[in-house]
Amino acid sequence: MKFYDLLIKLNNEPFTDVWKKDVPAAEALLLESMHGQGSILEMNKIDEKEINHQILSEKLKERYGKYFNEIFGNSFVTELPEEFKSKYELAAEMHKRKKEEQPVAEYKRPGRPPKK
Repeated sequence: MKFYDLLIKLNNEPFTDVWKKDVPAAEALLLESMHGQGSILEMNKIDEKEINHQILSEKLKERYGKYFNEIFGNSFVTELPEEFKSKYELAAEMHKRKKEEQPVAEYKRPGRPPKK
């Protein structure tokens, strides 16, 4: 997963710029969701590390609560985004992935079963 140093404008209010260091991509997405679109003023990729997605998702869910559920859903999350993308890009990808995973049901006409 990619890690970033971020300059964030808290709640898009003037004079509230804060640097947050060594932020995983999934957390950057949550911070953007919390503080509003365009709240990340500067983003510098600093590293790429192997991490346990399950442990990170539990940590983020505990820290960000409803924002985590809004972005990743309320269910058990095993895979987090590897790089920062806006929540709209991420939602489109997750929708596409869910659609691909769903089995296609066979159409069965009502009535008698076919003769053998």
